[in-house]
Amino acid sequence: MNIVEFDNAPMGSIRYVMHEGEKKFVISQNNIERLFGLLPERPDDSFSDADAWQIEWVRCESITPIKSEVVQFPSPGQFD
Repeated sequence: MNIVEFDNAPMGSIRYVMHEGEKKFVISQNNIERLFGLLPERPDDSFSDADAWQIEWVRCESITPIKSEVVQFPSPGQFD
């Protein structure tokens, strides 16, 4: 992702990225420094400030966003 893409992406719109060949979860981002805070997977509800040491901060240029897909379900009665 380049700096222009980072600047134009809505805040919080990127949830998963590829970084160094691995899928990672974006838990935070720093817009001033253009950084993403990554975890190996989405944390559960027990994640707290004490676990912040696990966050890996990386430059936006070192990630590739994974685009979310919208699933279209069939309308009721469509297959009747």
